[in-house]
Amino acid sequence: MGGIVSCNDMTKPETSFSANYHESWKVPIEQHFEEFVAFFFPEAYSCIAWERGYDFLDKEFQQIVRDAEVGTRFEKLLA
Repeated sequence: MGGIVSCNDMTKPETSFSANYHESWKVPIEQHFEEFVAFFFPEAYSCIAWERGYDFLDKEFQQIVRDAEVGTRFEKLLA
């Protein structure tokens, strides 16, 4: 059908592209963590001693908590 796309073709999921929406939120939160906490958790923000600094412990958290499910594993962000 020379260049005509059927409606069925448009509704099929793209199989060659694997979107990773889980990873996409981690970087902005890490880059703007104080602002994130201030906006979403203003009471907690005022109780945190930000001058002491903080480290993200997601790799350590993964070692402690192992999902029992088989399949896609979701990383947790821990600061």
